[in-house]
Amino acid sequence: MVFKFNVPSRLFATALVAAVLGADANAQQSRRDEQDAALNATRRGSIHSLRQIEGAVVPAMKRRGANYIGAEFDSDVMRYRLKFVRGSSVIWIDVDGRSGAIIAQAGN
Repeated sequence: MVFKFNVPSRLFATALVAAVLGADANAQQSRRDEQDAALNATRRGSIHSLRQIEGAVVPAMKRRGANYIGAEFDSDVMRYRLKFVRGSSVIWIDVDGRSGAIIAQAGN
């Protein structure tokens, strides 16, 4: 099968690819910034490390049949959000990075 693109279609395809790649680069930079903020706060002693938070939360969630997906860090409020999946449900656990206390849970 041969595909022939006219000029507008080719420009659209090029713009679409550039937009997707640009969005991916922005997401990667945002993730790096998030990781840098968590690392710096951990080094200053302002927050618990992600490893400490995971060590407290993940085993309990596994006992409840949930699989750990990953975490995000919000440096504005010094909060970790751990994500789990159990069956078809997604569960979010918010943990205060300063105290290590669970402050919110959403999902089943």
